[in-house]
Amino acid sequence: MRLLVHAGIPPRRAAEIADKLVKGYPEHGFVIDRSEADDLGLLRLIEASDDVMEAVGRVDRALWSNKFTAFGKLQE
Repeated sequence: MRLLVHAGIPPRRAAEIADKLVKGYPEHGFVIDRSEADDLGLLRLIEASDDVMEAVGRVDRALWSNKFTAFGKLQE
């Protein structure tokens, strides 16, 4: 709820969205599709600039074209 309110969602609507996300899906890893995200009002929160989307695309292609099993800093 705090993240939704911080993103500009009114508190009452943030509570409704959070309740749906917590109670409306079978598990944390359940993937909602674009239409469900839109129904919840989440698409406007994730829309990004063309530059950001291109950067995400490059990371995605790099991860899938190599044999990575993790993403993040490597430490010895």
